[in-house]
Amino acid sequence: MLQEKVNIQRGNTKLGKVLNVSLPPGRTCPSQVPCFNQGCYARKFYRLRGACRNAWDQNYALAMTKRDFYFEFIRAMAALGEPELFRWHVSGDIPDADYLVRMVAVAQACPKTRFLCFTKQYATVVGHQRLCKPWASNLNIVVSAWPGLVIPEELRKFPTAWMRDRKNPDPRIPADAVECDGGCDTCGLCWMLEPGRSVVFDKH
Repeated sequence: MLQEKVNIQRGNTKLGKVLNVSLPPGRTCPSQVPCFNQGCYARKFYRLRGACRNAWDQNYALAMTKRDFYFEFIRAMAALGEPELFRWHVSGDIPDADYLVRMVAVAQACPKTRFLCFTKQYATVVGHQRLCKPWASNLNIVVSAWPGLVIPEELRKFPTAWMRDRKNPDPRIPADAVECDGGCDTCGLCWMLEPGRSVVFDKH
């Protein structure tokens, strides 16, 4: 039996006190990405921390079977507290096109909060753009770029987050990419990263 609650977490070591909601690693991620089987830090937490695993599984079940409730719960929580920053998917990714449409709707309903989502679900975002579906100025979709992944032309105008392996750095990383300092709640850069700009993270 599903518990009628979406597990919204209040930050972690890196995020500080930034509210966030996550889904299980792997199930919502494209299988062709380099980190699908190796290099995914969320899989480690999912495997070793039962509380994370239970919370993310619960969120996934609600997102898949009670989607109206799932998004209304998140919208209500954001509207009630009016947090400055909110992050989608510390673990997991955008499962499908309808989910993205609803993410946009939550942002539109909560204009005082800035929302952030890193994604490797390129096709879903491209499809949304091609259909000219509504967007929200306070929702920043940041393209996650890993070595070997080809970024579609339509997404090159989006802000980009590059994963850097210092032993074998991706030559596509722009020279002016901003270095992540690891303190999300005191920085907030990614929530306001402008189209065409980049941030770079070192591989865990």
